[in-house]
Amino acid sequence: MATIRMAEAHGKREDEVSEKRVEKSRTFLNLVASRYSPAAPLELEIAYKAFKEATGASEGKGAAIMAHMIAVISPDVLAETGDPRDPNNPKVQALFEQAQAWARSEFGEESLIAARLDVDEKGAGVVDLFVCPTAMQSGGRGRKPKLTISVKSGLEAVAKKYPIPPNEDGTPVLNKYGRPKKKRNYSALQDSWGDWASQHIDQRLRRGDPKKDTQRKHVHADLLRERAEELDRRERAIEEKERNTAAIVRAIGKDEIRLSFQGGKHKTATSTALSEERRAALKQMVRSLPSDTRSILAEVTELKLDATATKEAAQESGHDAILKAMQSGAEAFYRREVIGAEEAPETGWRINYSDQITERRRGVLSAILEPFRLVVAPFIAAIARAVRRWDVTAKEVADERNDSGWDYGPGL
Repeated sequence: MATIRMAEAHGKREDEVSEKRVEKSRTFLNLVASRYSPAAPLELEIAYKAFKEATGASEGKGAAIMAHMIAVISPDVLAETGDPRDPNNPKVQALFEQAQAWARSEFGEESLIAARLDVDEKGAGVVDLFVCPTAMQSGGRGRKPKLTISVKSGLEAVAKKYPIPPNEDGTPVLNKYGRPKKKRNYSALQDSWGDWASQHIDQRLRRGDPKKDTQRKHVHADLLRERAEELDRRERAIEEKERNTAAIVRAIGKDEIRLSFQGGKHKTATSTALSEERRAALKQMVRSLPSDTRSILAEVTELKLDATATKEAAQESGHDAILKAMQSGAEAFYRREVIGAEEAPETGWRINYSDQITERRRGVLSAILEPFRLVVAPFIAAIARAVRRWDVTAKEVADERNDSGWDYGPGL
């Protein structure tokens, strides 16, 4: 009963966990249902006692009195018909109804005590089911059989419907004692829910891969949430660094700002032709960057000054083309169209283009960058060195988030 009360407290958002991860302004939108306590479906203890009174079921000595099951489908399926956290989304409603129908189908019409689908948390596609399977238990010594709550019997009944497939030659799979191997009860439950979700919610849904096949280790949802939030923070910080670095590179190209490293100190000078607001904004961008990045940008400034010196021996249009090439090179690098530049003893400077861009786009970039490769390539290499000094790039963070090691098939 203590565990039932804890589950009830969480449903009411009265526990410590709810304080950390629940958006309480949305709690009233949660979907809840209970045939035994329809007016107050979150009152799990009251519903359980009403179930016992209605059915006459008794508790087995030392046995579990309720099963808490979590029926899950991919939020991507819900998103096809609207917000996966919108209780009015047709597929969200279908999930809630079909999860209850599945529980009643597997464990008996009267077995489902209560159900809840939360939309006030960050996740979606999850239904909490509170179930009391029953079975007739022999009285013994002349006593009459009685209806008893038996979670174990309910699970075993499901397992019988989903046996382990035989070997290729038709013989049964044996355990280490030489007897036919039985599927774990909870594995069979996932088979059952996967079949039901596919037939009644979306035919594309499939049961998730078994743990024994994937070798994945369970990670608590709170740890995943903290990891995701940390990745979000890192990604935002990295994106800000990239934006500021790119903005300073453009400002250097326009002669709005000059960075230098003199006497062991970084120095920043801004053009007096700029407004006070613009000068202050540029200086703030520089201050937000790490020291090593400012050192690289000082190198970029020197490259720009070298390019300006080259202008004196060329026409004005040539100088403009150099600036355009430098700015285009920086922008292409931050768009991952150019992935870096390197200097080889035999061939000199070379610009490395991403193999993900089209030939047409590569041709356009080459026409802009290659005529000024001796200036643009070391310029790109300097930016790349700055990025490499950060712990992780935004692209790597994105890749890591998209390859979390989880599959979002139906499961419990």
